[in-house]
Amino acid sequence: MNFKTQNLTINDQSVTVIEIELAEGEVLRPDQLTRMQPPHLSGMQGVIISGRAPIWLYSYLVHWYHATRWVGIFDPRLGGAVVISRHHYTAPNIGEVVKLPQPNTVQV
Repeated sequence: MNFKTQNLTINDQSVTVIEIELAEGEVLRPDQLTRMQPPHLSGMQGVIISGRAPIWLYSYLVHWYHATRWVGIFDPRLGGAVVISRHHYTAPNIGEVVKLPQPNTVQV
């Protein structure tokens, strides 16, 4: 597994997109969480998590990035990230879809 990052400015806000990449046929195990090294980010930005991964990994990453301004989960059907937590008054609202630059998939 690998994490790729891309820094963007969306609606005048600094955002880092974190793309979860799994090798072909790779299967993650919960006991790997203790050895994972998600990218360290500034708390002064939003975070969008994207990629195919188990729900428990998404939950872990949402907790990991709790100190950022907001966290969103990318949904390709919506062409953006659904904001699921916010920790700053300038952050988008919970449930808001933050549209990503076209195309609807993030190239990192």
